[in-house]
Amino acid sequence: MEEDWTSNAIITPIVKYEYVRIDIHNKMAEVNVIDQKLQNIVMKLFIDIDKYEIKKTGSLENYPLDEGELIDSIIGNIKYFIKEGISKP
Repeated sequence: MEEDWTSNAIITPIVKYEYVRIDIHNKMAEVNVIDQKLQNIVMKLFIDIDKYEIKKTGSLENYPLDEGELIDSIIGNIKYFIKEGISKP
């Protein structure tokens, strides 16, 4: 038997990252991860691409997200921005 039904769900991100500052010449970046609902900074990342050093303050321990995967995703974006010469994404 075939059923016809539709459901709608509103999907909003839990966190977003903003206030990205990129030093293209030195291949470094600073990123703030923001709680989308509360609009406060929950984690700051200071990334050195050449040394693959990440200094972090805060965490995502109270969020249902994989912190490592999010950081890897951010690093991938930073590498792209540096490659393309984008200092203010």
